[in-house]
Amino acid sequence: SDGDFGDNRPILSILYDFTNTSGEPLEPYIAWTACFSCTQETDVTIEDLDAAPDPEAYSSESEMSFTNVKDGATVQSVMSYYINYTDRPVTLTARQGVFGDVLGEKIISFE
Repeated sequence: SDGDFGDNRPILSILYDFTNTSGEPLEPYIAWTACFSCTQETDVTIEDLDAAPDPEAYSSESEMSFTNVKDGATVQSVMSYYINYTDRPVTLTARQGVFGDVLGEKIISFE
């Protein structure tokens, strides 16, 4: 990819099961954005990936992302990101809240 960041960037969609254990209704999108981030590295930068519209194929999971889920309930949701460079991997980082400790990372490669 040339990294021109036009509207035709490919999209990475991550399907996930969300179980609300907060004690109150919570939208999966709020929990996801507080605990996960996606980045791509170049030779000199680490770039946060922009959220992207969810593909139509995931319309029910997308709708669930912005719905209050009852405490104790589990739903399937989706989060999508624009990929800046198809020739570089994406790093998905999980944290214990926005400024919390890193819990783990997953490298996603495109081949």
